[in-house]
Amino acid sequence: MEPGGQAWHDLVDGGYAILPRAMDENERLRLLDMFDGDLEQHADQKLYKAYDGVGMELRPRTIKMARMKFGSGEYTYLKEPLPILLDQIRDALYICLYPLANQQIHQHGQDVWPKPFAVDMYPSTLDAFHDVCRSAEPPQLIPTCIALQYEIGGHNLPHRDIYGCISFPFQALCVLSVPGEDFDGGTFYLQPGRNSNNNRQHVPLRRGDLLVFQSSRWHGSEPVTRGRRIALGLQFHLSQT
Repeated sequence: MEPGGQAWHDLVDGGYAILPRAMDENERLRLLDMFDGDLEQHADQKLYKAYDGVGMELRPRTIKMARMKFGSGEYTYLKEPLPILLDQIRDALYICLYPLANQQIHQHGQDVWPKPFAVDMYPSTLDAFHDVCRSAEPPQLIPTCIALQYEIGGHNLPHRDIYGCISFPFQALCVLSVPGEDFDGGTFYLQPGRNSNNNRQHVPLRRGDLLVFQSSRWHGSEPVTRGRRIALGLQFHLSQT
């Protein structure tokens, strides 16, 4: 994603950009196998009340979306550092995006309102930006990248992924299962506000595509009508405890 290129202009002018076939087929299949068959190994862990009712136990931070009224399906937070391939993709994206993020920093602060915003400048590496997150008040220490899984009827209601006063103007999404082959429906969308359902902008994605979009935009996904949709949400900022 080069400055001045088509994807750069799409992101500036339209608020999102598709990077076609950003993952080759081997990379897509490796990640699909990793998060479909061995998700617990890569999940961030949290202490929960033990299933037998005695004491506490570490379990993956998995959110049942219907229980939280977020939609239908589930997502699991991934531990840091991410698996090497995914970590490399996110690092490369950050390096490409941080100059544009600095250009849009004041607009981003206005767009996330009424949530607080306290970033003066984005550093040139993701590691340095995570240090900014950890130094926030209150500190933002918790991983935010997620693996999402939707069965038939699964969907995500309009939301924004802003977790504290330190946020980044962009985030990314990759659908690991193949639209039209592994599942139908489940189309990603953007809309101008939580209740602006009549103004949804649907963004169809194909095999291996990577979507980058403004994190201040409300977004979600339509119901899956067949099969199983597995996707990855890539965030750059960390979350509050």
